[in-house]
Amino acid sequence: MRSACGLDCVKCLYGDFCSGCPGCRAALCDRVCGTCHYVCPRRPGAVYFLNSLGGPRLPDLSYVPPALPDLHGFIPAVATRFSETPDQKELPWVAMNAARLLLSRGEEGGLAHRVGAREFCRVHPDTRIMLHFYVPDRPLEAFWRKRWGIYPALKEFDLVIAPNYSVYEDSPRLEHLINIKRSYVVYREMLARGIKAIPDVSWGEIRDLERWAEFIRNNQVRVISTSIQTVKRNSTHKWLDYLAGVRYLAGLLPDDVTIIICGAGSPGKIKMIRRAIRQKVAIINTQAFMLARKSRTITKTGRAIVSGERKYDEMFIKNAKTLAEYAGDRL
Repeated sequence: MRSACGLDCVKCLYGDFCSGCPGCRAALCDRVCGTCHYVCPRRPGAVYFLNSLGGPRLPDLSYVPPALPDLHGFIPAVATRFSETPDQKELPWVAMNAARLLLSRGEEGGLAHRVGAREFCRVHPDTRIMLHFYVPDRPLEAFWRKRWGIYPALKEFDLVIAPNYSVYEDSPRLEHLINIKRSYVVYREMLARGIKAIPDVSWGEIRDLERWAEFIRNNQVRVISTSIQTVKRNSTHKWLDYLAGVRYLAGLLPDDVTIIICGAGSPGKIKMIRRAIRQKVAIINTQAFMLARKSRTITKTGRAIVSGERKYDEMFIKNAKTLAEYAGDRL
């Protein structure tokens, strides 16, 4: 069988990890790899690179996943520092953006490396900090190149989500396999260095979800993370396709696995997710932060209304409390 791009699928080394031609944009390939953004088998070194990572398999860990603190149902994400340190009772958990903290100004370790994330962001000593890598591709690639110098700074965090290397639907299957494996490799490297890391589950097809489920079960991983964020498709219901994938994954996992979901930005989505997933779910998003910066507060009915206030930190806490209630928390 030949794929749409003309490659012979029968000769593919990774046939066991592929359901067939995904109909990606490699079918329009003009053979000029230097100007192409996609990674397909024709790109020089691409197959070698995946093999250098150990191929597409997700081997069992040689490290026991660390014990992790209990997660709240909603964990607000922030993009900048606070003006004043919020009380721990008002902000028991907060998620921080790895691109801003660790890759600023092109330096290894960034701000968190120089002064510490807690001090720089003005977070209470008893507030738990999660670090996420749900960031654009460019800082993710910078992290891949500089990760050995950044790892020491990650020990400060109470939980670190492994990088979410992009698995775009219109990308070649080889690119899917490479980026899934890169996230796994970073997760394993973090564990080896004593970092409280959890895997990020991304997928391009159902086989990927089944491989991840087998890995999670075999290694007794109790907390995982995934994203249902849409890229330039927020006006559609595309996120429901991703939620369907998460629900399929959840059906293959034990009841005691906690699933962190990034990208549910509205109370309605949070409620739908809680109905769809039987396991404990923790939601992370920037909605409370972004609305506060626009002088908007979330009402009990889920609407965002314009406020005349300019006390952004206070508005952020109010928004976070409202979203926490939709997620089942009572702060």
